[in-house]
Amino acid sequence: MRASFISIAAGLALLASAGASAQGYVGGGIGYSRFDVDCTDIPSCDKSSVGGKLYGGWNFAKDWAAELSYFDWGKATGRESLDLVGRVRELPLATASGTLSMKLRGTGFGLGIAYFFAPAGSDWSGVLRAGVAQNKGKLTATADYGDGSSDSMTESKRSTQPYLGFGFGFKLSPTLTLTGEADFSRIKYRFDGLEDRADTQMFSIGVRYAF
Repeated sequence: MRASFISIAAGLALLASAGASAQGYVGGGIGYSRFDVDCTDIPSCDKSSVGGKLYGGWNFAKDWAAELSYFDWGKATGRESLDLVGRVRELPLATASGTLSMKLRGTGFGLGIAYFFAPAGSDWSGVLRAGVAQNKGKLTATADYGDGSSDSMTESKRSTQPYLGFGFGFKLSPTLTLTGEADFSRIKYRFDGLEDRADTQMFSIGVRYAF
């Protein structure tokens, strides 16, 4: 996947030098993110947080562009009593008192295509996106025994997943656009060798600058 990113970056550089009519842009956004994780039997579970993204692209045709993106899909957190858990896999829980805290965080690098469209003479525009992302799910579990001691473990899992997105924009100037966008993908994560997955959603407000 890293080689693919390098190849696309090189391709964008060639497009930049190949045609004066081509146009590049960079953008970013921040907003609400959510993980669709299974919180069954977890008394305290928060599936939402703040997420964000950064991206850059180059128009290789009138309405089409190639993009490279970085996604921060946010995090989901959970908390429960150790007296409900007992011994949790490899965590050396010496006592049944205390709490177990879990945090799942997702990030990724994406490579894709964007299609831009706008009514003639309007400052409003829309965008549709599709591509693949190398997403990383990182799960951290911490056992706090209540006596000042604790144990923790962290496991991560990388996987290549499709992503989709759509959004709208309002042109503030010939080069600056205010954006509202939604992005969707999936992460896989691992805990003590057991794998699971979670769908991700992110709804962001940001700006896009064309050059």
